[in-house]
Amino acid sequence: MSARGKVIASVMILAAVLVVANFQTSSAQPNMSNMKMATRVLEGNYRVHYDCIFMDETGNKGKMELVKRIEFHPEYVVLIDQNDAGQLIPVHSIKNLAWERS
Repeated sequence: MSARGKVIASVMILAAVLVVANFQTSSAQPNMSNMKMATRVLEGNYRVHYDCIFMDETGNKGKMELVKRIEFHPEYVVLIDQNDAGQLIPVHSIKNLAWERS
C-alpha cells in the first residue's frame, strides 16, 4: 500500500472512531441535538462490500464480515461490527455499496 493509501486509511479509521465515540457518548445523554439521526438503520448479521472513489481519484475497495449494524446518514454510512468497532464511509465517495445477510 502506498503512503497516500496509508494516510487515507488512517484518516478513515480515525473518522470512524470519532463517529462511534460520538454515538456512545451521545446515547448516554438525553440531549441528542448535536447528533445527526440516521435516516435508516439495518440490524442483523451482514456481509458488506464497498468501492469508494475519492476526490484525488484514489480508490478503496473493502469488505466487512460480521456487520451487526448499518446506519445510513445523509453524509455518511457507518458499519458497526460484532465488537462495536465502526467504519465510516462518506456518501460522496461511494461508487458501489452492497450488503447481504450472513
